Amino acid sequence: MKKNIIIAILSLIIICGTIVIGMSQFGSNTKEIKEIIASAINATENLNNFEAELSTYTDVKREGEETVQTVIRSNLIYFLNPYKMYISMIILNEAGEEENVFEKYSVYDGQHFAIYTHDFVIDEWNTMAMLNREQFNMQSREYTIKENIIFCLKNADTFTKNGEERIKDYDTIKYTGIFAGSSLRNLYRSMGYIDSVIDGIIEKHSKFDVSFWIDSRSHNVVKYSMDISHIYNYIFERQVEDGVLDNAVFWEKYINEVTVFNFNKAPDFEIPQEALDANIN
Repeated sequence: MKKNIIIAILSLIIICGTIVIGMSQFGSNTKEIKEIIASAINATENLNNFEAELSTYTDVKREGEETVQTVIRSNLIYFLNPYKMYISMIILNEAGEEENVFEKYSVYDGQHFAIYTHDFVIDEWNTMAMLNREQFNMQSREYTIKENIIFCLKNADTFTKNGEERIKDYDTIKYTGIFAGSSLRNLYRSMGYIDSVIDGIIEKHSKFDVSFWIDSRSHNVVKYSMDISHIYNYIFERQVEDGVLDNAVFWEKYINEVTVFNFNKAPDFEIPQEALDANIN
């Protein structure tokens, strides 16, 4: 029963999509912070490849039921030139053990984009071919880590320095970007929300922040994190009011974290033949 609830939550997460974070203008930062952020933008722009771990932590409570905690993790290898990417997703089961969900390869051959997906549940490969970047981005935008980081750092209202932390082999400094007002509205528009939904979210939550952990030496962004539970709570409240859902779903926590490492030292990989042989959708 609990596993079915977890699968349902995973479906809700995939349906609702992954949030692409963006903010606007520096605001009243110190000169030192501005210089660090500018250096981090430059370091990120110069990345040709890297590895990353994407984690989603959710605590979800349905009306009259116990809270269900879910952890979803994805491992990613990214190459820019020539473009190719590998992603594998796992979910932690009730015993805390990892269960494979899917693995995905994407590549650009100079003419079109292709995504090869292996569904571990049914043990089947399928291929999706796309002719343009817009179609590809719609399928893979949650994994455009480099673009997301640059967009965030270039457009934050303000940044504050919030301590130090060692992550993997990097000594990092934590910076929190905050945005509100017009930048917050532009953020939600960039996510694809219509103004009536944006008005409702902003009425209850007038500010939003994203935290970045920046390597003190190279200024690469090692990690970024945000809690988007307030967005999901508003959306699901509206769905109950509109009769789409029978009972309320309350997101006590919805945290997205991305950890980046092996900057310009990512291991190479090849697309397996069984993926290349899969039927094209």
